[in-house]
Amino acid sequence: AQPGQLLLIILIFSRLWPRFTSIQSNLEQLAASIPAFKSLIELQEECKTAKELQDIEQCYKHVKPMSIRKGIECRNVYFRYNENEHVYALQNINVQIPTNRMTAIVGRSGAGKSTLIDILMGLIQPEKGQVLIDDATITSDNLLALRKSISYVQQDP
Repeated sequence: AQPGQLLLIILIFSRLWPRFTSIQSNLEQLAASIPAFKSLIELQEECKTAKELQDIEQCYKHVKPMSIRKGIECRNVYFRYNENEHVYALQNINVQIPTNRMTAIVGRSGAGKSTLIDILMGLIQPEKGQVLIDDATITSDNLLALRKSISYVQQDP
């Protein structure tokens, strides 16, 4: 090659090299993100299959909040996240929460406060024992009405 042509090839190559490195960097970022994206898609599918009601917006519009006159009571409630383990998150919980009163559930980290609230809201079911609202158990018929009547402020802002 003639020196002029060689110089032109070097000039073109030096101008295109940053583009190639940028493309390579973007491909590496995509390759690193693909496993996280696949996990996100799997989680989304898992959530869709675990959905309680398929058309919750329509059902929720027609449900009136539950009126609680006496209060909420837990009787001998036991719950564990893994049925194969012997450790319970909640064990022999007996509590009465009266209406028209402020109730605070406090305890150390890992004591089961959030688990108890999830059971009271009907998000999870106790393994043993029962949750009563005005001396009636929570059923699938009154679950949406119960949830519509609860306000919940999470511990994490």
